Amino acid sequence: MSIKSYEPNINVAKSYYFTYKSGFRKYLNPNKKMFNEYSPAYIKTNEPLRTITGATASFAKDVLTTAASGDHPMFYKLTPAENIDTFDVSFCAKAIMDIKVTALQNDLSLDQYTYLLSRLYKTNDIKSIPYMEDIIKKLPNDTKQFVNAMNDYNIFGNGNNISESNKHTLPTKQEFEIMKKSITKPFNFIWSDIMSLHTHLTKQYDVINLSNIPEYLTAESLLKLLTDLKNNLKINGYFVSDAPSFAEDNTRSKMIKILPEINSWAIARMPKEILFVQKIR
Repeated sequence: MSIKSYEPNINVAKSYYFTYKSGFRKYLNPNKKMFNEYSPAYIKTNEPLRTITGATASFAKDVLTTAASGDHPMFYKLTPAENIDTFDVSFCAKAIMDIKVTALQNDLSLDQYTYLLSRLYKTNDIKSIPYMEDIIKKLPNDTKQFVNAMNDYNIFGNGNNISESNKHTLPTKQEFEIMKKSITKPFNFIWSDIMSLHTHLTKQYDVINLSNIPEYLTAESLLKLLTDLKNNLKINGYFVSDAPSFAEDNTRSKMIKILPEINSWAIARMPKEILFVQKIR
């Protein structure tokens, strides 16, 4: 799958943010949807990606994963995964992912990289952040145009900033050096809402990582999602999803509800805080 160029609608993107008297521009959450095509990106993951990506490392060569904070595909590059495609409903997810990849290519140290991310969080002046001027010049054209146009908008304001209590979700120094060597170009990106994702796919994968998306779906929508995507999963391949402790029971109850509908083609198991659905036929 070749890298596709997108053309974000800057006027629509800006309309999703409200400007306070102080000049701070905050995401408005239009239509009461937590995530949409211009919702702010996370600057870091809050998922146990080492465990999640490691669980399928023995066989996952072709991977489709959420872009999210950009960390999902980066951590898959620590495994033998050879072909990684990404998707997300928000173009801001592509922006943070491309920024991280370019930061790696610019040979930032882990400390510089961490500082960069912490400054990007809820900033209203992306261009003023150290290292960003050079990074922006090297971004893919669609991301470059978007970041320049949205410079003073809070497009990286989801989740929490980096702190001592959550630094474990960042790469270690050793992981960071491996990422530098193995990530040499932007990841393929599909800009799509989750329920339409299957209409954009043309290949099969060993793993389709849905992040924590099932947490936000009804059982009926989750069933439709898995059914629509199953043709893009190889036999013995896995759907993988994060199921954090606070949502684990909710996700488990949905899976129990839909198991009778999928047990003709899949096996589901849910060890602590991770959901696996394996396609068996």
